[in-house]
Amino acid sequence: MGDEEQVIWTAYEELMSTVPKKPKEASSPEKKDSEKEPNYDDYPPPELPPNYSPRTIIKKLGRQVFGQQSAKETLALAMQGIRHRMRFEDEDLTKSNVLLMGPTGCGKTLLVDALGGLSRVPVVKLKMTGLSSEGYIGSSISQIFSQLSSIEEYSEGVVNVDFAIIYLDEIDKIAIRKNNDIFERGLQNELIGYLEDMTHEFTQISTSNLLFIGTGAFSGLEKIIEKRIGGVRTIGFQKGDEKSAPENPLDYVIPQDLIEYGFLPEFVGRFTNVGALQPLTPKDLIRILDMDTSYLAEKRAILRATNQTKLRLPQEAKAEIARYAHSQGTYARGLQGAVDTILRPLFLDLPEFKGKTIYISPETVKERLSTA
Repeated sequence: MGDEEQVIWTAYEELMSTVPKKPKEASSPEKKDSEKEPNYDDYPPPELPPNYSPRTIIKKLGRQVFGQQSAKETLALAMQGIRHRMRFEDEDLTKSNVLLMGPTGCGKTLLVDALGGLSRVPVVKLKMTGLSSEGYIGSSISQIFSQLSSIEEYSEGVVNVDFAIIYLDEIDKIAIRKNNDIFERGLQNELIGYLEDMTHEFTQISTSNLLFIGTGAFSGLEKIIEKRIGGVRTIGFQKGDEKSAPENPLDYVIPQDLIEYGFLPEFVGRFTNVGALQPLTPKDLIRILDMDTSYLAEKRAILRATNQTKLRLPQEAKAEIARYAHSQGTYARGLQGAVDTILRPLFLDLPEFKGKTIYISPETVKERLSTA
C-alpha cells in the first residue's frame, strides 16, 4: 500500500470509528405499552452529518480551539446550511462556501479539522500553492475527486462522499497580482465551476453538497481595507479628526476588497461567508496551554500512563513558552515545538523518572528555548 493510500485508509478508519452503532431491537416480539421506541435521531445515518444546532457546533469547536468566536459562528452556519440542502434535497437553498483569513498559527487548520471530526465527514486538503490548471503539467484541483473516490472505494460505499469538506489551504496564493498571471486566473476560473453545483465527469461525484473552505493569511489585504475606510496607524495621540486603523482590519473586509486583492468577482461571489481570525496574544497562548486538549496536556497524559510520571509547570513557565512562540511569529503552531524542546531531556531518559514528579521552572524553560 502506497503512502497516499495509507493516509486515505487511516483517515477512513478514524472517520468510521466515530460513527455510533444503531441499537439492536429487543428479541421479544411483544412490547409493553410502557416501552419506548429508540430515538434513532440520535443515530444519524452515515450520509448525513449529526443534526447539531449551530450553538452546539460552536461549543464543540470551543473544546479544541481557543477563541475565534466569529470564525466558529461562520463555520457552524455553513455546516447547518449544507445539512439542510441534503436533508430536504433542495438545491435552491443557498450554498455557503467559506473563506477564513488570519495570520499563521491562529487556528485555521485546527478549526477545519475539528469541524470535520465532529461532523463525521471526510476532510480533503488541497494546498493551492504549486497547482496548475487543467491541461497543464502538474497537480490540478480535480485531484480532490480522485481522493474522494478512493475514500468511497475503501469504505465500500459506507462513507457517502457526496458530502465532504474540501479544505483549500493558502487560497490567497492564487490571487491575480499581475495582469499576465494566466495560471492564477486559470485556477480561479476552474474553481468557480467546482464551487457551484456540478458533477465531475469521471467520478460522477456531485459538488452540490461539498463544503469548500478556503484559508490563508491574505498578507497585504489589511492595507487595502485601511485605505478604503480611511484608517491610519498611529502611535500615541491622534490629531484632529484623523481616524485610527482598526485593531484587526480583516474584520471589515468586503467583496470589493477581495476583488482589488486579486480575485475574480465571480470567484468572490461563490464564497458567501467570510470569517476573520484574530492574532493570538501571549495571554491567549497561555490559555491554549491550559486547555485539556492542548499538546502539553497530551504529553502529561502520556507521561502518567506510560511512566507514572507527573509533570508540573508553573504559570510563569507557561508564560515563557507563550512569549517564545509569540516572538517567533509561530503563535499556537509554535507551542508544540517549544514543548518538545523543553521536554526532550525528560523523554530521552524517561526510565530514570519513573514514578516521580518533575518540576520545570521558568529558568529551565528560558535556558532550553534559548538554544532551540
